[in-house]
Amino acid sequence: MLDAPGTVRHLKVTVEITHTYIGDLRIELVSPTGRRVVLHGQAGGNQRNLSITYDSTPPSVLTPLTGQPVSGTWLLRAADVVHRDVGILNRWEIEITPGS
Repeated sequence: MLDAPGTVRHLKVTVEITHTYIGDLRIELVSPTGRRVVLHGQAGGNQRNLSITYDSTPPSVLTPLTGQPVSGTWLLRAADVVHRDVGILNRWEIEITPGS
């Protein structure tokens, strides 16, 4: 849970997942107000492992989250939607630059 005043001016999200087929993965970021964006939507086919940083600089999947309140609980939802193998969420990090 973040406890900071203001709204999101800029946002970066880093995700590191060990998985045999990243095309099985769906990853969403959910703001404290419930607004959701899909960071990774079953792309990448049979490539292994996902290590990526998303940035809200347009054009970006994170752009809809700018202007959201900083304070509150930010959720990362990661799911293997094929269920044939397993993966590990090794790390995720959110970096928020607040505006006024």
